[in-house]
Amino acid sequence: MSTKAPRTTTPHVWMLRSLGLLVLAGSIQQAHAQASPPAAQKAASATYIFDQPAQPLPAALKAYARAAHQQVVFDGAKLRGLRAVALKGRYSALEALHLLADPNNLSVSINANGLVIVTTAEASQVAPDAKPDIVVIGSFIPRQDSVLPIPVSRITQKELTRNGFSSAADAIQKSVFATGQVVGADTGYSQGVRTANLFSLGPDYTKYLIDGRPMSTFPGLYNNTTMVVDLGSLPTALIESVEILPGGQSSLYGADAVAGVVNTRLRKKVDAPEIDIRHGFTDHGGGQSWRISGAGSVSRGAFDLLLGAQYDAIEPIWGYQRKATAAPFAGNTNSPATPEQTAALYSASTFQMVDVPGKSCARLAPLYDGGVSYYNDGAGSAYCGNSHTGFNTLTNKERRLSVVAHSTLDLGNDNTLFADVMVGHAVARYAYAQAYAYYYSAYDGMAFDVAGRSDPVYVVRYFSPEERGGTDALLSREQTDTLHISTGATGRIGDGEWRYDLNLAHNHQNLTDQSRVTLTAPMQAYFSQSPGTGGLESFFAPIAPATINSFYTDAVSRAASNSNSLRALITNGHLLHLPGGDAGVALGVEAGNESWRYVPDPGYDQQIFYYNLASVSGAGKRDSRAAMGEIRLPVLPFLTLSGSARYDGFRVASINTGRFSYNVAAEIEPVQFLSLRGRYGTAFKAPTLSDLFQGPSTQLAGDYDYLTCGTQGISVADCQLYTIFTQRLSGNRALKPMTAKVADLGLTLHSGRRARLSADWLHWDVRNGVAQEDAGTILRDEALCAAGSAAVDAARCAAVAGYVTRTASGALVSVFSPKVNVARKMTSALILSGSLQAPTARLGTFSIQANYMLFLERKTQPTPESVIRDALSNPLYMNDFRSRTNVTLGWEGKRANVTLYFDRVSRAANYAAMAEGSAGADSATLPAQLTANLGLGYQLNRHLTLAGSITNLFDKMPPTDNTYPGYTTGAFNSQLYNVAGRTFQVEAKYRF
Repeated sequence: MSTKAPRTTTPHVWMLRSLGLLVLAGSIQQAHAQASPPAAQKAASATYIFDQPAQPLPAALKAYARAAHQQVVFDGAKLRGLRAVALKGRYSALEALHLLADPNNLSVSINANGLVIVTTAEASQVAPDAKPDIVVIGSFIPRQDSVLPIPVSRITQKELTRNGFSSAADAIQKSVFATGQVVGADTGYSQGVRTANLFSLGPDYTKYLIDGRPMSTFPGLYNNTTMVVDLGSLPTALIESVEILPGGQSSLYGADAVAGVVNTRLRKKVDAPEIDIRHGFTDHGGGQSWRISGAGSVSRGAFDLLLGAQYDAIEPIWGYQRKATAAPFAGNTNSPATPEQTAALYSASTFQMVDVPGKSCARLAPLYDGGVSYYNDGAGSAYCGNSHTGFNTLTNKERRLSVVAHSTLDLGNDNTLFADVMVGHAVARYAYAQAYAYYYSAYDGMAFDVAGRSDPVYVVRYFSPEERGGTDALLSREQTDTLHISTGATGRIGDGEWRYDLNLAHNHQNLTDQSRVTLTAPMQAYFSQSPGTGGLESFFAPIAPATINSFYTDAVSRAASNSNSLRALITNGHLLHLPGGDAGVALGVEAGNESWRYVPDPGYDQQIFYYNLASVSGAGKRDSRAAMGEIRLPVLPFLTLSGSARYDGFRVASINTGRFSYNVAAEIEPVQFLSLRGRYGTAFKAPTLSDLFQGPSTQLAGDYDYLTCGTQGISVADCQLYTIFTQRLSGNRALKPMTAKVADLGLTLHSGRRARLSADWLHWDVRNGVAQEDAGTILRDEALCAAGSAAVDAARCAAVAGYVTRTASGALVSVFSPKVNVARKMTSALILSGSLQAPTARLGTFSIQANYMLFLERKTQPTPESVIRDALSNPLYMNDFRSRTNVTLGWEGKRANVTLYFDRVSRAANYAAMAEGSAGADSATLPAQLTANLGLGYQLNRHLTLAGSITNLFDKMPPTDNTYPGYTTGAFNSQLYNVAGRTFQVEAKYRF
């Protein structure tokens, strides 16, 4: 008999299997009652109370025989190694017998004398999942159910399609746990990466796995600061399920598993070769997509192989294709729309804007699709302004190819060799907003005379898409190549219950960033000659594309990340029998190494690019080792205790660091329909390699100059003096490891497998978390320190004084935003979940599933001496969603299915509230937003299945926030919302 470990079974599958088992048991009972002698009929119809734990099948059959007063005959040798599920409740003799026998593919019969005979069925000789033990996310111990002392959210392949998700990344980002901001495609940073921010703790606080093994780290820096995992590398069509395990899990999975763990299970076998074609398009233009995928399995004796591939072609959405980003908007609630500058003059002595001469703007009128005209607000701003914006990509133009292979070789005696390979190639094309496509003569010290003025002027001149050769010429390019290899062996040690799992995993990602940048020398040469070819007026005339193209080049930077890990694990799900069931244990050791390097284009160091900005740079490596243990003790029928502990050690050069983490948990089931759970422990996160090794980097940044406002008698809350400055960044070798105390409490009410309701409270107390200091917060604290405010302590004031650089006259030059260990961050959240299935005889199955997450506490403390800041009451310290709700309504018939998926995000602070606090003059909250997706499916025949979905069914757009300054790409928070609008997707899947 085969004793292979089964594939993990989702709750939905267990539910359907249980329902089918009850129906089957009932029909068999009726058949036996008709065919058996009167004595057997009487025994079969009687009911008995059973209270048996999960245990070896021979022991379960003996206990059954005693409880049901039956004579049972079976071959113990043939049933060795098989397990029986727990049997609790009142059942007839045959119902109980089939609950024990059917999951193991056994044959049950009753002879003429009423003797029960249990034998192995032919199907059990080849069934690969005869043994009911499974391994679920959140535990290494094999078990017979998927119930854990923490809530787990599973998104199956069917749900990915039916709920209208465009990708696995989209599904994770729209889960109730994803409440934090993420950098969008229109920001200029992290263009090729997709990530999620669970519980607003940060994108790098979540552990991402593929089939239980770590995913590769994206070598580019997310938002120019930290390292994250790229969810865009996941091939959506080849995924079996995505599991989201919230809460601190470092005692099992090590560093990064603070906010939670996300495990993606790839498909391991398909019944027949299949091909899937999917096409998507948007209601407002742009964003067309094609996805072609296919998979097939091959079996040759003991060897099994699955091959799959997915190709995606996605067109960009340009800002001008959406109303919210196609035109400039008000810089505050009281001002009219402010056109973006195309050509403007500034006094060389005061740097104040001066009026442009005469009809200078008329010659520029055709640019920006005819959007340029003279603008004068009557308050000191007069220039050639552009009312047609949006020449930047809101979503990228992408081409992605993924190839997946999974192979196993059965060595016999329940031992298997396996190898998994995932290869990915992705190219993203994107364009920033036009902010960096300009020339400012003050950088060169080149001033011009204007008739009627006593002082010379400096010129600002932006380059339009027409002058640059069209929108395609605006696109930069980012290429990512990914390799994930996992190989090893699993099996049983001898004839007992001990199992082993040996695994070697390798991850590698290469990044080639090809950015469009301007060259200083040719641009200065051209404009220095301009006065001789037309004087100042030459700045107010269109420039030939060939000339503009001579200003530009591609800056090619390269980055790479590598990781190797070896894990040896031994487990025993049936170590010894306790009153509540079998105890289990897992023991493991790990060893590995990782490296990172980022090599910028040499032009950055040579300072040949305009603005003289440095790129990201750095390189480093470290070794790691870990040891862990886990135990599960069903000490009583209603009480199970469990715990895990792990030590992670890291070596960087000659420096060793390490942290111990643990978790203890209890599950209590006082009555059959109610279970209670609790967990307490610690979590651990080491600084990323970029945190430690990032070289000196700079970038343009902008925020309010609160100190200068203070010198003019303007309060921090009322300051509107927005200033562009240089933000300086670098790694910090002195960073400490982050630690956290974590706790969970929860309860579940359930009625069989059809109805389920749960509530969970999760808590984090994070200390020494690594974060990039916010430049705006530094400038705000600088002003408060100068004013002698008690809101900022002396230690903080001393640090801030060293971060800000100003000229002798007080003009802001730069702000150093160091990576620091945030002293403390306290977060508590409530999660409510419920599901109900209602099968009917003729109308199919109706279902509802709902999930809700609410922050109960969000507090921060920048330094141990600082006051604790309540982020829930002050938007200065929290600008994420406080709550999120998902509701799924479903119906499934014999061939058709319909799904409605609702996603509601709570109110959020507007820009003024984020910048000035709740007391700001224009501070307010934006309304909550509800979006809906509709999914439809129909199985035309056994080969062809058709499906379709409408994402954002009611075409909801982000809430308008006119307090954003006019230099941004739209009057909404692009890190919380998107303006893709209604999207349609149609799909056809053919199975051969």
